[in-house]
Amino acid sequence: MSTLKEVAKEVDYNLKPTEEQELQKEYFPHSRDATSRFFGKNNKVLKVAIIGADGRKWTKKQKLKVKKWIYNLLAYGIEGNINRFTEWERENIIVLSGHCPVGKERYWCYELERFVDEPNDYAGKGYQFSPKVFDQGGVDTWAEIIATKLGIKTEIYPAPAKAWLDKRVVPAEVKFFPTSTATLTLDGYRSRNLKIANVCNIIYDIEPAGSCKRCNGTGKRHFGKESMSVNCQYCEGDGSYSGGTFTYKEARKRRKEVHKVIIE
Repeated sequence: MSTLKEVAKEVDYNLKPTEEQELQKEYFPHSRDATSRFFGKNNKVLKVAIIGADGRKWTKKQKLKVKKWIYNLLAYGIEGNINRFTEWERENIIVLSGHCPVGKERYWCYELERFVDEPNDYAGKGYQFSPKVFDQGGVDTWAEIIATKLGIKTEIYPAPAKAWLDKRVVPAEVKFFPTSTATLTLDGYRSRNLKIANVCNIIYDIEPAGSCKRCNGTGKRHFGKESMSVNCQYCEGDGSYSGGTFTYKEARKRRKEVHKVIIE
């Protein structure tokens, strides 16, 4: 990950606009304006889900853009060149993450600017470390690392099944009792994503341009003759898709505030 000193307050990221940003009022009639939201008098926090593609799908240049984008959003409340959050909202944000399990689970050292396996190896040097994250987790990992550095609380939603659907397993402590019927359900990616969609107030799905494998990044699905095509049902025509987009669409069904950011 690039040094946070390099992650300056910049706004020119060559972001590709999406229809969602233009249709905010249609999807969210409860919003008073682009930077003010009504969550009810009992809400004390603003839960912001930052999700997207894993680390394998990004180029080196795109990775830097994503990290800058996340840093500016959390540190300054800036999305592109829009001041997205009020001062109260910035002070009461909780970042939600799906803790994408790609790569090896390690610690990020802010001073060394790299992943390390064991913080105790650097005891006494005053280094700061993130909680354990997956070194190829992509957007999930970068959001967790940056939020921790900025002192922002995080709420992690892992998927221990490491599969799309849930898994039922027999806990180790009851394996020696043949008559026991006790099982444990491990959340899969689908259940994890639905939980995030249910609890978030705002969701940002950050994707690399042209990443949808269903349409090869074209945004179109062709049938029969080349001239016969429709918008891809997965990426909805913008050519970018990951499991984060599934969560984004589920949150939209629940009338949450949703944003899809496509990085060129």
